[in-house]
Amino acid sequence: MLANPGGFTGAVRIALTKLGVPWEPSAAERAYNEGRSTQIPMNPKLKVKGRFSRRLSYDGKPLVIER
Repeated sequence: MLANPGGFTGAVRIALTKLGVPWEPSAAERAYNEGRSTQIPMNPKLKVKGRFSRRLSYDGKPLVIER
C-alpha cells in the first residue's frame, strides 16, 4: 500500500519530480480544476514533457502518459 495522501498519482508526481522529468496535470484534470468540466478524472494520467519511456503502475492500474 502506498503511504501517500495523494495515492498513486501523488506518488508518481513525487517520483517524476525527483527524477527531474518535467510534468503537468492532464487536460481533463485542468478542465476540472478550472471549472470547465464537472467530470472528476479517475484514471491516473499526467502530461509529461520531454523523453520518458518507463511504465509505472500500481495494483494493476497503469499510469497513462499524455504527450
